[in-house]
Amino acid sequence: MDSASAILKKTNPAELAQNVAAIESLIGNDKATLQAFRHKNILPFDPFTTVPPPEKGEKVEKPFLNCSYNRAEKGGYRSPWTGRYYLINKTASEIDISIYEKPVPQQEEDLRHLENIANEVWEAYTHLYYGHGGIGSVYMKPLDKGGFEGLFGVHKRTEENGAWDSVHLVKVDEPDMLEGTCTYRVESAVVMSLSPANDQATISSSLTKDTVKTCNIRHNHMNGSHLENIGTILEDVEIDFRSRMERVDIPKTMDVVESIYRKQMVGSAVHLIKERTSMTSISNAGAGMISEIANMANKKRSSAVMAAMKRNEKLRENNEKVAVDKDTRGDILNDFKNNLKVAAPVPTPVQVGGTPTPEFLNFRDKLKKRESKQ
Repeated sequence: MDSASAILKKTNPAELAQNVAAIESLIGNDKATLQAFRHKNILPFDPFTTVPPPEKGEKVEKPFLNCSYNRAEKGGYRSPWTGRYYLINKTASEIDISIYEKPVPQQEEDLRHLENIANEVWEAYTHLYYGHGGIGSVYMKPLDKGGFEGLFGVHKRTEENGAWDSVHLVKVDEPDMLEGTCTYRVESAVVMSLSPANDQATISSSLTKDTVKTCNIRHNHMNGSHLENIGTILEDVEIDFRSRMERVDIPKTMDVVESIYRKQMVGSAVHLIKERTSMTSISNAGAGMISEIANMANKKRSSAVMAAMKRNEKLRENNEKVAVDKDTRGDILNDFKNNLKVAAPVPTPVQVGGTPTPEFLNFRDKLKKRESKQ
């Protein structure tokens, strides 16, 4: 059973019903194994909505959920509203429904009363959170070691092929009368699937959560205490489920899809650049620039590529301009030096009109005097 459950966790939640049916076909006629598998893998629900009109004096039937918790040995499903069993035989052309009744076991009489009250409360909760199109059911049965367990399920399907199935398996221990407390162990799971408006894709998600909580109880209102405590726990769990899907799962899926589209758009732009490069005759510098753009686009694949392309192009233009300016200045300097070589030498400054010659301009006379002394 653990291996089968592990396989189901790794498959598409939207295809859970088909995968469960496939595993059941592999189990075959092993009733014990099949029952254990169905008891552990309840979702998705198969709601019973073909409600027959009530006969005179009978209770009004309501839609309910079919699962292993209300399945009888003969194959029928027990209604939590009337206690009747419905055996459904589906054929290609019609649906045959057989109705029969069974006496309530003595050890379950008190628990059936609690189950009826729980269904009334759970129906109000389902309509409040999921609208009147939602179906909610509660099934309870006693445990061998004392206490009881119950299944709280919700099924909601929309006209746009969206579906929500949530289940909570609650195990209630024997109350501690001295402390006035009771421990509740809840295993919760939800499977959600929806189709966008274009009907070309589906989004599905599944979440699980285990909760253990000890709550206070009132001795004189035991059933009311159980319903109040269980209802508070389940409401908090479902709020957490909806919040995680709304704030984590769906936004993360949108980010992944948007990133895929961005990569495809950048890849198309790079392909277009390569095609234009092969069709255009340009200089070596231009070809190098196009190659650089393509390499950067392949590596970055983001909008930052265009900004880098513009920066590199501007830097290349500035470098070419500086190189031209340097060459121009070099030519002017060479012409100036050549002109100096051709020009007449500058005469040595002499004393004119009694004005003394500066010391740093009279170095030739001093040099001649030193040579004569030597």
